[in-house]
Amino acid sequence: MGNALNSSSSSALCYKVNRVLQCILIFLLLLATRIWHLAAIQHEEMQKIAARPQRKTFIEPAKRASIRDRFSIPLATNQIRYQAAIIYAEIRQIPLIGWETGPDGKKSKYSKRKRYITALSQFLGQELLLDPERVEDLIYAKASFYANRPFVLKEDLSEEMYYRLKAREPRWPGLVVQALPKRYYPWHRTGGDLLGYMGTLNEIEYEKILREIHILEEEIEQEDAPPEKVRRLHLLQKQFYALHDPVGKAGAEASFEKELRGFSGKKHYALNSKGTLLRQLPGSLPPIPGKQISLSISLELQD
Repeated sequence: MGNALNSSSSSALCYKVNRVLQCILIFLLLLATRIWHLAAIQHEEMQKIAARPQRKTFIEPAKRASIRDRFSIPLATNQIRYQAAIIYAEIRQIPLIGWETGPDGKKSKYSKRKRYITALSQFLGQELLLDPERVEDLIYAKASFYANRPFVLKEDLSEEMYYRLKAREPRWPGLVVQALPKRYYPWHRTGGDLLGYMGTLNEIEYEKILREIHILEEEIEQEDAPPEKVRRLHLLQKQFYALHDPVGKAGAEASFEKELRGFSGKKHYALNSKGTLLRQLPGSLPPIPGKQISLSISLELQD
């Protein structure tokens, strides 16, 4: 009797094991069929999808307008500043692997892109008086994250340094030297308490703007919003505030922020599967500079 029970339980266990093995076998067969279908049947179609250009939009900041006194004497203007930056998308065009011939005549493989980044870091470290290892770390950790956007390594370069690096840009893919506007007060402290000052948009202010945009969008969707709210939403969207953007913090710079700032432009580009810019697409909008502000004060009296 006991032998019969043991034989019955063994048969049931073998049956369950066989069922599990059959399920696993069927799953593996289905998986193999799917892999074969993707590799053989849909290979060309998937390659076309992967190589299809993607659309990406870049924001162009508007030129901030000047502030003048009642006699049109400039009190706050823009001055050109020079900075050195890295665009990693250009470095990405350098192959990862290269081949070189050794003294014995044999070819060996080496990391071509890594060697180039090291050489570029050494060059920039010497020119910009920076630690080359720090520059290399920034290229890998920061510049590679932004890819198509310039990552600034050093600001406020001298004019001599700007032109020297500008002449060497073609020899160093990924290096870009920029000339950008910077807020400048030609009369220094004169009228400073009225003019105010500029500062970067911090996280709290940035989140406040995003929250306002979100609330306005919800109110406009749910009910017939007054025209003032619609205009306010369009204004915030067109001016495009980004984290760490320069904004007016006090005085006239803050009070007339929306007039001085202007409207950001947009450029649409087609990118390949590697994130490289291919061409500019139609529908781009140029930036609109801010509106000049004339105060009722007199520079002479302020002085």
